Amino acid sequence: MSTTSNAAVNVTLRNIDIGPATDVTRADPSPEDPARQRTQASRLYRLTFGTERPGVSATFVVDIGWDGREGETDCPMEDLESVGKMLVREFASSVAAS
Repeated sequence: MSTTSNAAVNVTLRNIDIGPATDVTRADPSPEDPARQRTQASRLYRLTFGTERPGVSATFVVDIGWDGREGETDCPMEDLESVGKMLVREFASSVAAS
């Protein structure tokens, strides 16, 4: 099997499955109130990416857990796509280096 030093992978976002939003309570201490807690939205996103080269294609599925900040109920799609592509490229780079 040959390897290449060029680990560039062009991936295309094919699908996003959005899980239900749930409220989670997390510790949010402050100097005035060390026991303070905060409730925020939490959601799981499953992104499917595809890549193709002559004679080969691949599908990558990336699960991203997200906790919103105050008032947020959804993660911006451009952030999800950016993080997902970064993870796929890091994976491809580590495989090429091995």
